[in-house]
Amino acid sequence: MAKQETVTAKVEGDVAVVKFNRPGNFNAMNSDFFDNFLKILRNVRHSDNVRCVVILGQGKSFSAGGDVTFMSEFKNPEKEFQALADLLNSIMLELYSLPKPTIAAINGAAVGAGLSVALACDYRIMADSAFLMFGYSGIGLTPDGGLSWILPRIVGMNKAMRMVIDNPRVSASMALEWGMVHEVLPEDRLENAALGKAHAISDLAIKSIVTARQLMLDGWSRSLPEQLDRERWAIARAAVGEGREGIKAFVEKRKPDFKSA
Repeated sequence: MAKQETVTAKVEGDVAVVKFNRPGNFNAMNSDFFDNFLKILRNVRHSDNVRCVVILGQGKSFSAGGDVTFMSEFKNPEKEFQALADLLNSIMLELYSLPKPTIAAINGAAVGAGLSVALACDYRIMADSAFLMFGYSGIGLTPDGGLSWILPRIVGMNKAMRMVIDNPRVSASMALEWGMVHEVLPEDRLENAALGKAHAISDLAIKSIVTARQLMLDGWSRSLPEQLDRERWAIARAAVGEGREGIKAFVEKRKPDFKSA
């Protein structure tokens, strides 16, 4: 019997749909999962046909995070956890620097590294039946996948520490209130809504969007003069690409065609 792919990808128009495919394990992540996910993200990065990416889970979970059963079999936990974290780090660096906007369609539980992946996406749509959870402290572990970096930046240190200590199930309504997601929808509408959003984004100035994302992420560690200089460089470069088309379309009172820019 053919081996089932732990992460799958298909292209619909100019949108790549990346799906976590271990539904029987709540899309928990092991080394094979990480290998497949990283390969897909690198292929997407270099695909000229893809302008936006949707990430979601097969079945009832987005991802339960690291596969605890898989990790329980480690013979040298310190060494093997570091090797696994290296793979996850490569995935997160791809996600945060991907030259295409990303959408997380959070169809079910997003826990631990699953939460890290969801929060790394540019736009997050959540099913009203789903929940988010820190997860790590419940099994005596510490965050990975950049969660300690992004979580307090989104929700603030107080709420982040509440998630660490109390390990609550953050409902969809609470996630929306805390700014962890942008939209909440009924579960049966989630995938179509995410695809519709992705196709709408693909008509936009995606280079402008991902450059703005990078400026904002990098701006956390820069001084204002450094950030102003980066913005100066970025807007000048945009002006000879998508910006030229956008300005011309504005003057001509028509919709810009950013795909041709």
